Amino acid sequence: LVFSFSLEALTSNKAEVVINEVCTNNKKTLKDKNDNYPPWVEIYNKGKKQVDLSGYGLSNEFYLPFLWKFPKNTTLDPNEYLIVFCSGKKSTKDELHTNFELNIDGDQLYFSDPKAQLIETIKIPILKEDMAYVRDEDNVFKEMKPTPGRKNGEEEKKNEGEEEEGEVEENEESLNEPIFSKTSGFYDDE
Repeated sequence: LVFSFSLEALTSNKAEVVINEVCTNNKKTLKDKNDNYPPWVEIYNKGKKQVDLSGYGLSNEFYLPFLWKFPKNTTLDPNEYLIVFCSGKKSTKDELHTNFELNIDGDQLYFSDPKAQLIETIKIPILKEDMAYVRDEDNVFKEMKPTPGRKNGEEEKKNEGEEEEGEVEENEESLNEPIFSKTSGFYDDE
């Protein structure tokens, strides 16, 4: 008996806390406190209760679900976002850093509960510079502009609005009063 399935984005239906956004090619989107631009992951609490993430794990190695653990007393309120830099550096009291780095050429990301139960698996594709792999409103991951700490897609909607305004201004400029080289009337083909 052989079982096969895709790990494109596997999420437990009961999960209240999920991976919401991942950026592996961070060049200028989000700077850490050391003025570096490491890869990062955004965790989101879509539930109605505060969740204590103490002992939850993040990893890019399937057989090592606790390659990095969330420190004690790491809580996430309902509708709150949490950024974790995947830098290979040590966390500080103000900023979380995993002890592993995400690969710019694509990677896997595993999110586990304290009992090593896999909550979510994401297969991260190669991303363009300063783009993120983002969970959309339909719970599907796709490449979009990153919105760390905010609802996904806000930046795209904002940019669409700006483009529309720009188009209006451009059209208004093209509606200047016309200048005619001849006075009105009828002319022969002479």
